Order: sequence, then structure tokens, then C-alpha cells
Amino acid sequence: MLATNDFLAAGGDEYGQLAKAPLVNEYSAIDELLIQHLQGAGEIAPEVTGRIITNEGIEADLNSEAVEYTIQPGDTLFEIGLKHDLLWTTLMELNPHIRNSDLVYAGSTIKVQ
Repeated sequence: MLATNDFLAAGGDEYGQLAKAPLVNEYSAIDELLIQHLQGAGEIAPEVTGRIITNEGIEADLNSEAVEYTIQPGDTLFEIGLKHDLLWTTLMELNPHIRNSDLVYAGSTIKVQ
């Protein structure tokens, strides 16, 4: 547990356990604790693997035909996006003729790819 010096443990404030706990180290700022931790950790490997997914090596198929969807009564861009694994904002980018995302009309067609 880390307790910083931004409060004072006094009777009745529910920090009584902290007031009774032994002082292990005293830092004037939390960055001092971080510096000490990093120095104690030794050399830290700079590799970042398995955490960041990139589209490296994936090429867009520029020759693919656009896929269109006919809007059904009650549809919203959000729901259409869920059906096609797209964000509603992506649908807006694919369909610049839609000026208001809340106004889509049944029977209209939009691009979904």
C-alpha cells in the first residue's frame, strides 16, 4: 500500500490504520518512489510485443467492389454498423452524402464496405 502526504490521519477520519502503521519510506513526491522503483528494477527490456496490433503487411484491396445495404424501417447507423462490424462514424465516412447521422431513411442505400 502507498500512502501519500496529501492527507493527515486524525481521529475519526477512518485513516487511523495508516496513523498506526510503521513508516517504511518517506517521499516528498510520488515521482521519487517511481524513480527508486525503476532504479531497483535494473535494465528494462525495451521490446513491446503482443500488446500492439498493427496492420503491417495487410494491404487494402483497392479493386474490391463496394457493398451496399438498403436501410430498413427503424434502422440506425449504429445498428447497421453492428451488423457489418463497422463503427457508425466509419459509415458516415463511407457515405459523405449523409449529413446528419440521426436522419437516415428506409429504402435508401448506403455503402458498408
